[in-house]
Amino acid sequence: MKSLKMKKLAIYTIAAAAMLGATTAEAATAAGTFDVTINLATTCTVDTTTLAPTIDYVADAATATYGGGTGFSVTCTNGVGYGLSLDTGGANYVSTTFPDYNYTDSTTGLNYTLGLPAGSGALTGSGGVQNHTLSATLTTLPQTGTCTTATCQGINTHTLTVTY
Repeated sequence: MKSLKMKKLAIYTIAAAAMLGATTAEAATAAGTFDVTINLATTCTVDTTTLAPTIDYVADAATATYGGGTGFSVTCTNGVGYGLSLDTGGANYVSTTFPDYNYTDSTTGLNYTLGLPAGSGALTGSGGVQNHTLSATLTTLPQTGTCTTATCQGINTHTLTVTY
C-alpha cells in the first residue's frame, strides 16, 4: 500500500512539475511574396449578318429608294481602340473620302457610296455589342447607267474590316 501511495505521490509530483514548467510556445512564421501573371488577349468581332443594303433606281430619276439592312455590330474587349474600314480593292472601287467609299457597279454602271459612321476611324470597345449603321446611296443623281435590258441587278460583295 505504501508503494502505491509512493507511486501516486511521484506521479502527482511529476505532473505538478510539468505544469509549473510548461510555457506557451509561440509559433514562428515566415512569409514570401509571389506574382500572379494574367495574360489577356484582346479581341474584336464583327457581325454583318443583317448588313445587306439595297438601292432601287429608275434611270435618270431624281431620287432613289434605299432599303435593306444597314446595321452591323462590333464587339471588342473593353477599352480596346478600333477603327472601321471598307474594301478598297477590286474593279468597282473608285475612291475614298473617309468615312465614305465610292464604287461603280459593273453590271448597272451606277456609282454608289457606302458610308461608315462618323468617327469610325477611332472607336473604343465597351466589352459589349456596339451597333453601327452603314449608309448606301447613289453618289450623284440623276445617273443613266448601262443597263441594256428591262432591268439589271448588280450584286457587289464588300468587306468590312475592324482594325484593333
